[in-house]
Amino acid sequence: TVGKDAYSKSQRTSSTWFHHFRDVPELISKASRLLGLDTIHKWEEPQTVRYRKSEKFTWHLDALSPSPETQGPGGQRVATFLVYLNDLTKDDGGATMFRDLVGPDGCKPLKVRPTKGSALLFFPAAGGIQPNT
Repeated sequence: TVGKDAYSKSQRTSSTWFHHFRDVPELISKASRLLGLDTIHKWEEPQTVRYRKSEKFTWHLDALSPSPETQGPGGQRVATFLVYLNDLTKDDGGATMFRDLVGPDGCKPLKVRPTKGSALLFFPAAGGIQPNT
């Protein structure tokens, strides 16, 4: 979801590794059951993203901008499924934030703090971008 130009590179300071599906069968199996899917033919390869202290991924949209390319099968990202591998407290900093949603404290943005072993599922194309189902 990040391009190779200077602006895109400035968005992200983390490290990402891509995994072939066969290398993470338990993750694929559990995610498929949770999502009610019996095939992965439209999935992107799973990724591991590492953020060190002060690293970030700035505001971005996980869905793709509408275009002729995103109208075909497998073109639009319908869901994003995050699995947290570490715990982070408020003092540690870091959270997955949704700038247009209100948190339980009544303030924007909604912040989801990582809890080891927990998962977060959201639907980025639901914000007015037509998903390709």
